[in-house]
Amino acid sequence: MKKQILLYFAIFIILLIILNAVFLHFGYNDKEEYVVNSRFITDDSPLTSIRCSHNCIYPYFQSMFTNIADSIYTLKIINTIFLLLTTVLLYLTTKKQKTLLLALTSPIIWYLSTAITPLIISSFLFFVSYLYLKKNKLILSGLFLGLTTLFWDASLFIVPIYLLAFFYNKSVKQLLTITIPAIITFSIRILFDLIYFNFPLYSLYRFLGTTYLTLFQMGVWSERIADIPIYNYLLLILIISPLFITLFFHKKLWKTNKAELIFIILSLILFIKIAQPRFMLILFPIAILLLTKTLSKKELLIHTVVSLLIIALLLVPIYQTSQELTETQKDIYQIASDYPNQSFIAGSPSNTLLSENLAALYYGDQIDYIIGYQEYTYLKNNECYQTYTLQSYSTLNNLRQAILTFELCPVEKDYQDFNYLISQEPTTDLEDFELIQEYNTLYLYQLK
Repeated sequence: MKKQILLYFAIFIILLIILNAVFLHFGYNDKEEYVVNSRFITDDSPLTSIRCSHNCIYPYFQSMFTNIADSIYTLKIINTIFLLLTTVLLYLTTKKQKTLLLALTSPIIWYLSTAITPLIISSFLFFVSYLYLKKNKLILSGLFLGLTTLFWDASLFIVPIYLLAFFYNKSVKQLLTITIPAIITFSIRILFDLIYFNFPLYSLYRFLGTTYLTLFQMGVWSERIADIPIYNYLLLILIISPLFITLFFHKKLWKTNKAELIFIILSLILFIKIAQPRFMLILFPIAILLLTKTLSKKELLIHTVVSLLIIALLLVPIYQTSQELTETQKDIYQIASDYPNQSFIAGSPSNTLLSENLAALYYGDQIDYIIGYQEYTYLKNNECYQTYTLQSYSTLNNLRQAILTFELCPVEKDYQDFNYLISQEPTTDLEDFELIQEYNTLYLYQLK
């Protein structure tokens, strides 16, 4: 490997280390769940309950490392390693400096540089699957394709799109050659659910139910989709490269890489529906390989300059979030010191994830337990979190109706042991609690 290439990688690694050391920011959607589950999934006396709203193979994998060194930085290191592996593999695929420059200056790398998310591992595995596919090693490609689905739930939608784009004009034998190995490795997920939940379809049922509500904007998900910032849609097009859109206008590319372009377009249609820029990481390696083919030296310069500006803009909210998290971390350590060996309720109706956020930030031993606001109130009222119902609606004069119901309910726990409430709001709707102390970002209430 050339000295110049080694220098690029050295600078890349140093910058990743600095960002993760300086910024406490650790991700976007569901980040608290990933951290808490990774820390406590194998713990007999956890700081808070785990919540497997996504499949738990990713946190179970990471728990092997947090059991050795229980730190949020341990989790950051794991994800950083897989980002690095993806860029190394990209360079080794073409052995071109151009590919490396496109990858290292891609905004999405820096957007996710401090994130803890299964998407990073799945993107690496998906890229390996793609490379084996291009070498016509379909069995190996299928095995890695199945592994992709073990970590990141949304890949369950990406895989069918991938197979459609690359095998719509292939034989059934070729399709089965890649699909059967993928099913074999995917079955690890079913086996995991059977062992740990005594229900082989637990994570699938939970994920597909939530995804159905999201895609069709039903229930609370209609409000969440409506609240998505407009710039998220713009980022979808710019976050891999500001020249990403030019891929679709190269006639030669449509002849040589038609399947890749179809796959990217179909995936984009899905991503636009939910407007999550981070999902573009799954397309990142393939898009970089295509841009390597199409961009001129002048266009590479444009990509680099504009990308650096975008990266600078993306780092601003990461910095701001880190400042807020640092203040919150100081507060929870202070509360633990002021009220040692206590159990706390944490959250409010508008912030049901505060308990997970605090458990992700606290690494001391002066807090007995943190229960989520939602868990506490649902236990107290003997209610379930969510109910999914699938039923038939007959147009005939039918006397019977088929109804399938799936409920997510809190595990029974004695909620009477909690005398303190932590919130980020100066008032609470729990009438039994009164405000006793105000910290920088947190408010502490005590049972009257």
